[in-house]
Amino acid sequence: MTSHPELQELLRSLRAIYKAVSEFHPPNRNPPILDSSLEADAGDDGHWSQNDHIPGLKKLKDALKLDLDGLEKFLDDPSSAHRPPLSTNAPYLISVWNELLCAPLPVTSVFKTFLFDPSKVPSSAQRKSRNNGVRPPGAKVDIVADGGRKMKNSRLLAEFREIDSYLTESDEDSDWDKDRPTLAQTQFDNSILKMARTLLQAAQANPIEVTGEVPQVVLRLTRLDPAISEGPEADPRIAKTVDILHEMGIVVQLGERLKEELVIPPSTDDKAYTALVPSLRINLDLSVLIALISDLTHAPLPASIEEANKRFIPPKEYREWKQTRRKKTQKTTDHDPDDPREFDEGLVSIEDLPHDLATHSRALTNQLPQEMSRSMIQEIKDRIEQRGTSEIPTPISSVEFWVTTEARDRCLRIVSKIGAVNEKRRAYALFCLDPSDPSQRIPLDQAEHLFWLNSRFDRTLPLFPLHFHSSSPLPPDSPVLDIRAARHPFFQSLATTCQHILDQETMPHPRSINKKFISKPTPFPSESSSESPQGHIDFTGNAEIQRATVTKANPRLTAHTVESMLWGAELGWTTLTANRTSVKAILKEMDIARLIGKLDGLDIDLGHVDAGGDETRAAGDSDHGDRAVAQEAAIWIVDPRSLAEQMCSQALYQ
Repeated sequence: MTSHPELQELLRSLRAIYKAVSEFHPPNRNPPILDSSLEADAGDDGHWSQNDHIPGLKKLKDALKLDLDGLEKFLDDPSSAHRPPLSTNAPYLISVWNELLCAPLPVTSVFKTFLFDPSKVPSSAQRKSRNNGVRPPGAKVDIVADGGRKMKNSRLLAEFREIDSYLTESDEDSDWDKDRPTLAQTQFDNSILKMARTLLQAAQANPIEVTGEVPQVVLRLTRLDPAISEGPEADPRIAKTVDILHEMGIVVQLGERLKEELVIPPSTDDKAYTALVPSLRINLDLSVLIALISDLTHAPLPASIEEANKRFIPPKEYREWKQTRRKKTQKTTDHDPDDPREFDEGLVSIEDLPHDLATHSRALTNQLPQEMSRSMIQEIKDRIEQRGTSEIPTPISSVEFWVTTEARDRCLRIVSKIGAVNEKRRAYALFCLDPSDPSQRIPLDQAEHLFWLNSRFDRTLPLFPLHFHSSSPLPPDSPVLDIRAARHPFFQSLATTCQHILDQETMPHPRSINKKFISKPTPFPSESSSESPQGHIDFTGNAEIQRATVTKANPRLTAHTVESMLWGAELGWTTLTANRTSVKAILKEMDIARLIGKLDGLDIDLGHVDAGGDETRAAGDSDHGDRAVAQEAAIWIVDPRSLAEQMCSQALYQ
């Protein structure tokens, strides 16, 4: 007969849970963001937009391993049959695992200690030394769930002979003890109430950063049942303890989790992968318009890295112009404006340049190898073609590119100011304006020819005609709205967040949103109008470029960027951007919107796809063949390409 059958059963449970924890990935909430940038290929760590890592999960795994090894060693010893059962933390660890499986998403940490005084965070040296007696008081929380709104702890107490090790932190009285409710003072107290007070103190000291909301404390007491009135398990102190916990404002959950509640997400090997692809209508923001016009995107590539490093040491004429302009505008830099290096014809490296020019030159020099490694135009074309299959390819001609009028106008102002000859030609041609007289329109075929003139590419993308979002309400049967109803939940959350950001502007703005469709067009020549742009866009380049309006919600987000994202999100189209900073900022704002309840009822499962896929990858990145499920990306990131022609020291066109 096998000795200690209860421990044998516990050992089997621990082994299964340890394996599950090792393979655990939380239900996917990764946003459908397609990242074509080189940064996305660097390293093996998860993408910055993904949320499939739970801090502290390794601590749970290590604790399970420790108890697992101890149990195995005990049961493998023949003499254990004649010894009392081994004391183990396994039931508690199993309960923590069960709570992790049932916790409301997103789970933000496991086994996290919250200090009673967050301002006294120990230094790195203090954290390394655990025996120096300087550990600040705090409470260890088993599970932090619901985006930080809930602190959940599990405790296994069959009776009131509690073990000190089950206490959350030290037994030393905290400041909370001095002012705690009279119900929980010397007349009646136990370790559950002590733990509850430390958790409440930690929660009040660590409100949610964005909203100031104090996290709710939840206690699951798996082996306490106040309803039992007879027998050895009956104890009137149980009901009294639960009543006091309720009066403290703590949510009390009793009993073990039911088996049907414990749904373990499938392992990575069992998952169907979502292949992210762009939509057939692609929404372009300002950063991509600039990239499509940039000389970096079209000019002949250098033959070597050495040549690339020399391309953007600006010519003497440009440096003289830059210095004169600085003096006129009375701008200051980190260097003396009379720095003799401004006119040194022997400049051979970026480091020899004045600070402002060196910064710009270095950025361009960094972007050039990106274009050499992965051409942006070719990357866009390849990704679009990955929508189809070998049997049913997606013709590149079926794709449409759309922009807001605000992005168009800002693009023209920027290029008119700092673009050179070829970049201006491409910018004006992209919007069907005559490069020799931008106040006049030119035919579509002529504009397309001028745009691709001298480029390394020949009409590789169907940029003509470029489509513009209109402020006029779209009819319900418009084909533009075809896929809106079936869009991924993330699109709805993104649109709601963008709307919320723009609604915070205190003054009406041309980019403010009227119901669901936005953007009041500025006067501009169109096929149906001969109205001239002169008077609001200075094509001479003499006017200063007005700084883009930043949003009140986040200074890293400009109003025109949020507007562009809103258009794509509302329509269910992919927004193509080269502005990674804005994407990170908008994701942060989505987290904030979720915390303050703006997304209630939306975005319940960011990773949900009807076909069952719950992990996103770029199309072509997975080896799972027919198990890959196509999903249209909400946001598509490419590497930036800045205007570069003015800074180029070489004649690139014959």
